[in-house]
Amino acid sequence: MASRANICIKYRTNFTFVLLHQAESELQRASLDATRTTRQLEETIDNFEKQKIKDIKNIFSEFITIEMLFHGKALEIYTAAYQNIQNIDENEDLEVFRSSLYPPDYQSRLDIVRANSKSPLQRTGSLKSSLRTVQVKTSKGLKIILSF
Repeated sequence: MASRANICIKYRTNFTFVLLHQAESELQRASLDATRTTRQLEETIDNFEKQKIKDIKNIFSEFITIEMLFHGKALEIYTAAYQNIQNIDENEDLEVFRSSLYPPDYQSRLDIVRANSKSPLQRTGSLKSSLRTVQVKTSKGLKIILSF
């Protein structure tokens, strides 16, 4: 009986040893698969990160280029405006302004304004003498008489 018990124990020990050996082999395979998968995942993450950095770099480069073009053009426009402002001749502009205030027939207009701005008592006798009459012939031969 002892021998039979020894055989059972040996058989169980051998069976356990075989199972243990199979389990260690599966563990090694699983460990290698996990390592390979981890490496592939790390490569995928690295490639994604590289592409993300490249895309961000391109986007910001394009944005900055556009902004530089915009501000460069604005600087050109401001420079031209500044030069135009510096080229303004204040005395010449003042003369142009004064000539627009006092047109060549200024004296006659001033007389009309003075004549019309007198009080009603003063206006009765001098109004008729200050009125001007102009006759204008049209292309159809009509006469138009204007008094002012």
